[in-house]
Amino acid sequence: MEIETKNNINKILGILLRNKQSYGSLRIEHLGDLINLLEKHDRKRDLDGEDLRKILLILSKNILEKKLARINFELAYNYIYPPPSDSTNYHQIEKYIEDNWNKMNAVDRQCLISFEI
Repeated sequence: MEIETKNNINKILGILLRNKQSYGSLRIEHLGDLINLLEKHDRKRDLDGEDLRKILLILSKNILEKKLARINFELAYNYIYPPPSDSTNYHQIEKYIEDNWNKMNAVDRQCLISFEI
C-alpha cells in the first residue's frame, strides 16, 4: 500500500475516533458515508473502480479492529443477499462484500454494511 493511501486511511480513522470521543457516534452510518469521507480526504482515488472496494474493505477492517464500531446488516438487502452469520468475523464480511459488490449498483452497494457503536 502506498504511503499516501496509508496516511489518508489514518486521517479518516482519526476523524472517526474524534467523532466517537466528541459526539458518542462515528457520524457515519454505512459505506456511503465512508465514500463521502474518501471524497474529502483522498481526492486522487478512483471512486468508481475496484480500488474503491479495496479501500472500503481496509477502512471497515480497521474500524472493527480498533473497536470503533460494530458492523451490522440492517440496511443491507438481506432478502436478496444473505449477510454473514458472524458480524465480527472480518473474513466473512469481506467475502460478503466481494460476492455482492458487482451485483448491485453504486448506490445500493453503499448499504451492504452499516456501522453501530
